[in-house]
Amino acid sequence: MRTPIGLVLHHTGGSFAGDLATLTKPAKNPANSVSSNDYITKDGRIFELCEYPKRAWHAGTTKALHGLKDWNAHGWGIEIENRGRSSDPYPRVQIEAVVWRCRERRRRFGITDPKMLTRHRDLSLEGKNDPWNNFPYDEVRRRVFAAQDPTDSPSTPHTPTGENVTVSSLIVARPRAEQRQAARFLAARPHGSYSDAAVRHIVRLYYAEASAVGADPLLAVAQMFLETGGLSSTWSQPPRRNPAGIGVTGETGKGISFPNWRVAVRAHVGRLVAYAVRERDETPAQEALIDEALAWRPLPDAYRGVAPRLRGLAGTWAADREYAQKIARIANEIRSGG
Repeated sequence: MRTPIGLVLHHTGGSFAGDLATLTKPAKNPANSVSSNDYITKDGRIFELCEYPKRAWHAGTTKALHGLKDWNAHGWGIEIENRGRSSDPYPRVQIEAVVWRCRERRRRFGITDPKMLTRHRDLSLEGKNDPWNNFPYDEVRRRVFAAQDPTDSPSTPHTPTGENVTVSSLIVARPRAEQRQAARFLAARPHGSYSDAAVRHIVRLYYAEASAVGADPLLAVAQMFLETGGLSSTWSQPPRRNPAGIGVTGETGKGISFPNWRVAVRAHVGRLVAYAVRERDETPAQEALIDEALAWRPLPDAYRGVAPRLRGLAGTWAADREYAQKIARIANEIRSGG
């Protein structure tokens, strides 16, 4: 795929489980294959299914629009979970995720013309009409290309900031490092039985899951690195895949094992957000992820919201009083390429 110069919005026409199967599994007939670069769920999670520079087949046969003929080759496809029915609205948390992802992609690829954020219905030669069902396209496009979105805040995901990490850094905050920096840092160090590709996959999961709930993925990755010795500890290796010492007490066999890394990362990030955000102050996406994470291991009420800033994890998540400083040091090494 060439560097994308357009963004294309779709709705899936289905729901989560079926959507992922359709978008990730080859069709029996290759002519019927469909894929997408991104997939955004009802609860605001973002999955990057086809990484740049790979090309996704999301737009089908397209007409010439804004000077482009082949929008599969030139457009970044974003599928939005929705059945396309009046009875299936787009939750606000999902719209916020769409806005954030489009803003992030247009910045990365240098897309400056608002008309290059388009809909499948605008370019399809196959009669496609998505996204419809009252999708707020005009609002999304306006906000994506606004100089400053009025909803921008430290709790909203953004491109990386220039600030160093300290023990006073907020956990729910904009990213402070790029995904590629974190992946490069981990891959350059011993990581047990995991291949470099597996390390990149794990980091990609952290950036998707943390960003979807407004948490800084850098802090989650740095904490994981500290807890697992850079993915080299026994508990982080298959079949346990425990990324943050969840339930590990030092007793033989005492701790939680996770079936795959997506589940493990969601359990870690959700637990971290539970420490950072007080109960009843969560967004819907945060609440859903926290509930999922705490189903694996409950969190005492006294620990809910005790760590809006990194320093709050010292003496709570871990007994080590230097715990927050260690995470901050690793995070800054990632930022600096150390």
